[in-house]
Amino acid sequence: MTQQAGLGVDECRASDYYLNNGISVLRRIKMRETLIVSSRGQITLPADMRKQLGIAPGSAVIIETRNGELALKPAAVLEIERYTDEQIAQWDSEDKLTAAERKRILARLQKA
Repeated sequence: MTQQAGLGVDECRASDYYLNNGISVLRRIKMRETLIVSSRGQITLPADMRKQLGIAPGSAVIIETRNGELALKPAAVLEIERYTDEQIAQWDSEDKLTAAERKRILARLQKA
């Protein structure tokens, strides 16, 4: 387990907390490790760091350079669906307003 000031990541002292509007908040514990880059350019993130950042197997991460340093952080991945032109046309036809509906909506908008 990575040690920080003699404590493991899961062990905390009273000094590891601060008050924020009367609420006790755990301070972020900074962690530093020396990693070895493999011949394939790979590194292994220590388990304690992965746990602290919520990085699970298969998680996406972002790596960027900042002033000659590397910064690594968890990434949010959103699934994007693609629709065919036929699906979009079907939805448009199903959502099409009748003449009476369109007239009623326009009348409400003009009152506002």
